[in-house]
Amino acid sequence: GECIVQTTQDLAVVYAKIERHQMLVVDRSGSMTGPSGAVTSKMEAAKAAAALFVDVAAEDDRLGVVSFTGDTIEPDAVLYGDATLEHNLQPVAGNRLTAQLKIAGITPGGWTSIGDGMEKAQESLTPQSTPASIDHIILLSDGQENEDRCWSSAAFCVPVGPLTEDRFTTGDGDDTIVDAIAFGPTADQALMQDIAATTDGD
Repeated sequence: GECIVQTTQDLAVVYAKIERHQMLVVDRSGSMTGPSGAVTSKMEAAKAAAALFVDVAAEDDRLGVVSFTGDTIEPDAVLYGDATLEHNLQPVAGNRLTAQLKIAGITPGGWTSIGDGMEKAQESLTPQSTPASIDHIILLSDGQENEDRCWSSAAFCVPVGPLTEDRFTTGDGDDTIVDAIAFGPTADQALMQDIAATTDGD
């Protein structure tokens, strides 16, 4: 629909169609294989949620998919090397099935670099961002980060490079909204809530 997106001067506004740019960021670390004895693993639950999100996304929105893991080696030889751009940020129309197939092919293993995943997603959002777009990351993870890039400095994630939180508060990601969806009974709820609260997400 038509929405107010920008004030230009007193008593003047610009009307434009809001376009949502959405990046699904999926945790594919080894911890997503659990919990032990569960009918559905965290990985399968996250993939199902991601596929459902693609299913209901509007045709004229743009959507991309990133997955992340960790290899215990820092710094990475390639910037954000623990994250993979599975599906480029592009219109949903005509690309819905491709995105869902990419999600279906994600398999778990390795450590957890949440920062690499989020920053890789922001790399896709920044060049396509416009005054009429809403930049949005949907983070699907158990929050058990243990490898740089770290969202914040914590006992289980020792930063080697800049903190990802800084990019989303004072850098090119400061207008990006992050909805953080936690999976599993041992999820780091505090971390996931902090990511969402800091970025005005849920």
